[in-house]
Amino acid sequence: MPSAPPVLPVSQEKNPAAAATLDAAGGPEEPGQGAGTVPGRYERLSDVERKVVRECIRLWTQGGMVFAYDFDITRGLQSKYDMNSRKREQEHILTEIAGPKSGDSVPQVVKPFTEPNPQLPLWRRIDQKYWWNRSLISDFVEAGLHSYVLPIMNGFVEMSTFHLPVPSYGSEPEIVPVEFIIISRRSCQRPGLRYQRRGIDDHGNVANFVETETIVSVDRDGRKNVFSYTQIRGSIPLYWSQPQPGLQLKPIPKLDRPLGDSSDIMRKHFTKLSQYWPITIVNLAEITGKEAVVTLAYREVAQGLNMKDVKYHEFDFHHECKGMKYENISKLITALESTFASQGFFWANGNDVLNQQKGTFRTNCIDCLDRTNVVQSAFSRHVLEQQFQAAALLGVSDRGKTEQEMVFNTVWANNGDAISRAYAGTSALKGDFTRTGKRDINGMLNDGMNSLARLYSSAFADYFTQAVIDFFMGNRNLSVFSEFLEKLQSTDPGEMLHLSKIRAAAIENCAGHVLSEDEILLGGWTLFSPTELDAKVGKSFEEKILLLSPVALYINSYDYSLDKVVMATRVPLNDIVSIQKGAYILSTLQEAARDPMENYGVLITWRTSHLTRRMTSYSLRNKPEALEVQDVKAKKGIIRPGISRSNTASSLGKGLPEETQFAAFKALPTSTSTAGRDLDVVPVTSCRHAVDVIVDTIVRACKDTEAPQKKDFVREQDIISLAEAQRETTVYAKMEYYLKRRLWL
Repeated sequence: MPSAPPVLPVSQEKNPAAAATLDAAGGPEEPGQGAGTVPGRYERLSDVERKVVRECIRLWTQGGMVFAYDFDITRGLQSKYDMNSRKREQEHILTEIAGPKSGDSVPQVVKPFTEPNPQLPLWRRIDQKYWWNRSLISDFVEAGLHSYVLPIMNGFVEMSTFHLPVPSYGSEPEIVPVEFIIISRRSCQRPGLRYQRRGIDDHGNVANFVETETIVSVDRDGRKNVFSYTQIRGSIPLYWSQPQPGLQLKPIPKLDRPLGDSSDIMRKHFTKLSQYWPITIVNLAEITGKEAVVTLAYREVAQGLNMKDVKYHEFDFHHECKGMKYENISKLITALESTFASQGFFWANGNDVLNQQKGTFRTNCIDCLDRTNVVQSAFSRHVLEQQFQAAALLGVSDRGKTEQEMVFNTVWANNGDAISRAYAGTSALKGDFTRTGKRDINGMLNDGMNSLARLYSSAFADYFTQAVIDFFMGNRNLSVFSEFLEKLQSTDPGEMLHLSKIRAAAIENCAGHVLSEDEILLGGWTLFSPTELDAKVGKSFEEKILLLSPVALYINSYDYSLDKVVMATRVPLNDIVSIQKGAYILSTLQEAARDPMENYGVLITWRTSHLTRRMTSYSLRNKPEALEVQDVKAKKGIIRPGISRSNTASSLGKGLPEETQFAAFKALPTSTSTAGRDLDVVPVTSCRHAVDVIVDTIVRACKDTEAPQKKDFVREQDIISLAEAQRETTVYAKMEYYLKRRLWL
């Protein structure tokens, strides 16, 4: 087999120097520490920081992270061959256009291990969906330090050799060495652990997506034969989850969205997999029992896609193999025999490519771990026999427990264990069958121990690990650890995207109900605010929708579950007295909650002379706050007060006392907030930046009304300062916070 540059696992050895550095790091942070520190001083690492660093080290050194210095391991042999073939065709077309050159051209041949575009930096050649340290090393990429950028892939690689005794005409059989390689590539597009990341996201990416390629190299008649066969696995491409497992060994899956929302996103998923077309889905999940709710939904949506390159086949593994009758997997292979025949496999004989794989099995169960690995190994074994026949290695498949059988079983069992450790935290179940081809009581006892280990991991350890994964993958910022401390879990980035779409739709819906026909929407934002007005800290908080038109500001309480405006407060822009922006700190317990850049807000004060409030329940009522409201209109069920600058000016001239009211708004974290019309074209980098953009938009609209404004109409001053927040923090809150810290630190 042509020699390839070495594929290296990330070292699993402990680094004494790194450990010493961690141990020498400072102790726990004190409440209130971290805000207002002198620039240039090094703060001691907090307990949280030390735990994050240790968890990162554990994840990156536990095995499963592999790399090669100048060889792309993220693409299979056939993928590279296709890329080289396309490049050769393009060069041929350019040559035809440029005209013939003097001299005979030497025909280019494509070898199985030829690297496409070797002149490019390695990080530009690889398949980006398998680049796990992309975020961590992005500074080097942006600086153009290509030689320092070493892409790391998560998955599994093992190379083994076994010898086949091939019958010959002589008395002694011919001993033929065979190189057997397995490469599994785990996608980083929906990374995470078993109960934390299930199903599909809004980009069409699924959890635990793995491409597994087996490569066989054998010499026959003086020519090297290289075979490759590729399979894929991935979570069921529906919006589904398994609720917090707690101490439940097998929680019941549930659908998170109606099936009507799943058809388009499933189509998007399979379209992204067009390189594997035609795809045959092999669903191993239960057709009855706990898993049926997801399995039957998968069947309905997949068959309703009507995609000619996507076929659906189901095989209830637990039902068919009940009683440890794993030999019944042969029924599945028999049922798919015609698909195996049409797929074939990649085959290069010397420099000649004799065959290419035309189609791929996409296998799944609920976890895409144990059952999936058993069936994929059976598929691989079936194809291996066909590859031996193609290489004229006959009479080697029925010789009992040979070296070939032991090597093949061990490699596939190791592959299953590696993927299982990455997704579930333990070795694969049913590994005894994969290793030995038999299912026995010892294997079942071992599965029981691994199931208990998975239970502990999912109940206690996985939540923090998921937060760390989201952080180092660049999907979340440091706020993920504040969220974890509050909820003891981290929000799925895909779910955050879904929430942002819900908020955007709420803004549009709210504008449609609140604005009159002659008003246009200048901006719309979702902001965190006390439920009641005239309060900076209320008994409860809610997300309010703030809408801006050329004549008024609308403060809306919105019921997301019913998609309706609960209460709308209309403030004419003429009546806005002042706008205050500044730090809005509601908690001092966490360092992230004390950061003024990410805890920023705006306080808007207005005169109540022309304010109108609209409340919606099962009966509708208007509550004008002014003593006298002129030119009252009803539009779309919303009453509009007239706006008269002359009346306002006359009131000011008489020197009558003015009644004012205010509303305080805190910007949502930039990773979860939804912007309106104005912020859509201004990407925000922090909560403070978001508030600055909102205030600038409101100020411009106020100026356009030509209403008189004070010199200090906009002032920068803390809404709730760190000192005020510390005084409001109760002893009980501090005790609860430290108890949570001790539970997971």
